[in-house]
Amino acid sequence: MSRIAALAATLLVSVPSLAAAQSPASLEERTGCAVFLLTANEMAARFPEMFKGDDAEMAQSMFRLMSAAGAPLLDAAFAEGAAQGKSAAEMYRAGLGYNLDAFKGVGPKDPRFKSRGMALTKRCMAVAAPKD
Repeated sequence: MSRIAALAATLLVSVPSLAAAQSPASLEERTGCAVFLLTANEMAARFPEMFKGDDAEMAQSMFRLMSAAGAPLLDAAFAEGAAQGKSAAEMYRAGLGYNLDAFKGVGPKDPRFKSRGMALTKRCMAVAAPKD
């Protein structure tokens, strides 16, 4: 485990509301959360202009930690899917579908869009948190 992944795991466990998932995550949910966490970091790395002001560095650091938590989760989900005879593409589609379902019925201008995004982020952080 890399130093960043270890730090991410420590931070995730230290926040009880994030470490305690409401229910066990399905394989599709774990895959979707891993894809979400990795994508968030890639966007932050490729579009640093999204972050301005005093919180820019902190936000980018958080996205790096999210990615560190998502990478092993995705590896494990793909391995579990492969053991079930599913391809990486099938797993990716199922995970992406899970993520998109969180936004069903709302568009980017809908006031519920941001709260659904925050709920997805919180759930995915809980799913990625190491379990004792």
